Amino acid sequence: MDVGGARAVRAGAASALDTELPAVHRPVRVQTLRPRSAVIRGITTPIAGIGIPVVGVLLWTALPEGDWVPVVVGAVLVAALLAAVWIMFRRVAIWVDSTGITERGFFGVLRHAQRRDIDHVVRLDLYAGATPDTTPQLFVVDRDGRALVRMRGDFWDAAAMDRVAPTLEVPEHRHDEPVAIDDLRAANPELLYWFEKRPRRH
Repeated sequence: MDVGGARAVRAGAASALDTELPAVHRPVRVQTLRPRSAVIRGITTPIAGIGIPVVGVLLWTALPEGDWVPVVVGAVLVAALLAAVWIMFRRVAIWVDSTGITERGFFGVLRHAQRRDIDHVVRLDLYAGATPDTTPQLFVVDRDGRALVRMRGDFWDAAAMDRVAPTLEVPEHRHDEPVAIDDLRAANPELLYWFEKRPRRH
């Protein structure tokens, strides 16, 4: 057999093998979602803006007395804490593909939901307490109505939320009107965090 014929045979065999492989063995495009960077900047920037001048004043007053060591130690500890918070926040991510969704939270805990356990996605705007302000929310819901993964607009932007249902290939149910947490607690308590399931005392 000539070289061209051998190549044709190999190509045909590879094509047949690819046809016989189940879908789980084929490459899956993973969507990686990251939280909004503005959140961590909104936390660290004010702390740094206040902390740096305070440390400067304390050092200025402590140097003549020779008591600068506790000030420096305190400043280093605060800086290390801010760096740790920044690193932990940057590691937060959600990976979603046609086989399921995986979430790595702030403390590094991984939560995974298989596609077969996911029924649909819920999108709504939730009132923030008694104020007229609302926050977008996304819930990945199982067949029993429980939230497997929740994305809050405080941390995730609309573009990230828009990619979840199409990637999972599940229905997306949107609420046209904002929802009060009391109404959501009465209708779908399994979507809420444990501390949200308890009615607030007036």
